[in-house]
Amino acid sequence: LRGTPAVLIGLRTNEWTIRLTGKERFSVVRTGPTSFAIRDREHPSRNDWSVDFSTPYLQLNRDYAIVSRIRNPTTEQVVVLVGGLFTFGGVGAAEFLSNPEYLKRLEDYAPADWDWKNLEIVLSVEVIEGKSGVPRILAAHFW
Repeated sequence: LRGTPAVLIGLRTNEWTIRLTGKERFSVVRTGPTSFAIRDREHPSRNDWSVDFSTPYLQLNRDYAIVSRIRNPTTEQVVVLVGGLFTFGGVGAAEFLSNPEYLKRLEDYAPADWDWKNLEIVLSVEVIEGKSGVPRILAAHFW
């Protein structure tokens, strides 16, 4: 990872992603024996970005994801992190990154010079009969 930019996939299952998001504004936390949530350090009481994995697969109706672009001071490279709490969020996050129409929506949240800033985005992905829907931006942070 030191010599080149990287894209890391997975929030809960990728050790590098866990390390890099651990101190950022948005991170994944276990909220119960079968549930995980995206926690907002600026609003720690917020509890609505969560998924309970005991929910039957076809009854799950929403997932959440994080997309980040961070200039890592350790590697001196840009790292893009993408992943969902569950599979549907990961698919939605990948679609968000690969669709110019979805990326354009980020301009509503971004400062003028955001092209060169670190950023984190929290996405909501509706799940319909086991299929990922359109990703929607819930929150964005730039620094």
